[in-house]
Amino acid sequence: MPSNLDHYLRAFRTLHVNRAGERTSPHKPCMLLAVLGMAEAGDLGEIRRWVQVPEMENRYLRVVLLPDGETVHNAFFDRRYAP
Repeated sequence: MPSNLDHYLRAFRTLHVNRAGERTSPHKPCMLLAVLGMAEAGDLGEIRRWVQVPEMENRYLRVVLLPDGETVHNAFFDRRYAP
């Protein structure tokens, strides 16, 4: 994948976005382009852990940590996780 600025500018100009409703919502394609750029640079090093939470009907919380293994990047209940 080319890493020059023109490539990314062209990708953003031709982006297909959700046009339902009054406003467009390009956040998911933008996020994908950002993640692809991070992967190209070798910056993806997150660590994922799942924790069962008894107080929430034993649902599983997915915790995404940064490469240092301590800093929480994101956490959410994962509906698809099965132990």
